[in-house]
Amino acid sequence: MSAAASPDRERVVRPKRPRHLSQAMRCETAFRLILSECLEEVATNHEALSSGDPAALHQTRIALTRLKAAVAFYGPMVADSEWTRLKSELKWLSAHLGATRDLDVAIANSKGLPEERMLQTARTDAFDALKEALQSDRYWRWFDGMWDWVGSGPWTTRQNRRAAQRRAVRSQCFTPAGSRGGMASCARGAAGCKAWARTSATASGSPASGCATPSSSRRAACLPMSTHHGGTC
Repeated sequence: MSAAASPDRERVVRPKRPRHLSQAMRCETAFRLILSECLEEVATNHEALSSGDPAALHQTRIALTRLKAAVAFYGPMVADSEWTRLKSELKWLSAHLGATRDLDVAIANSKGLPEERMLQTARTDAFDALKEALQSDRYWRWFDGMWDWVGSGPWTTRQNRRAAQRRAVRSQCFTPAGSRGGMASCARGAAGCKAWARTSATASGSPASGCATPSSSRRAACLPMSTHHGGTC
């Protein structure tokens, strides 16, 4: 059965929780806030995206781009075997999104030209494939798997001392992926967290929000209402 939202699907009101990233926040918490906001943006746009709305398609791609950038930034803390699997599935989804979005742009740039009709036909075919992907069990396994990974993936339980320190350190002192450590990398980590706060406000119109959810029925997040299964970071 498709995982499309149904009227009687369980709805849980999202509890109050921190809505701002801060440099004093533990990196573990900051990462979960950023990823959760991205996933909630995907959920918010799911219904409109499945109906063919170009704006929802664009916003979904922005959310997933931010998600991938956040994972790359916090790579030393979160990279694990489960992310490798999820990243592969995200590549599959992004290919469908990108094909349709590229045609939207091409159509906008070809108004009144002979190729516009051909591009419209290609867009219809690309969207049909995207819609099939969005309604597939593969998509929902990826979406639910992302929430599970953010909340309780292998990266959250690594017992070695270095991994625990990375999770607990304040965002202002986090060493980003690719840096050589030391005070300079700490400064870049602080700047990165500040940049994410600005990016969240610009992209979504509100401060970064969200939190990893422990619930197994996260598909209710795609209901056309602003509720989500709650949890604590």
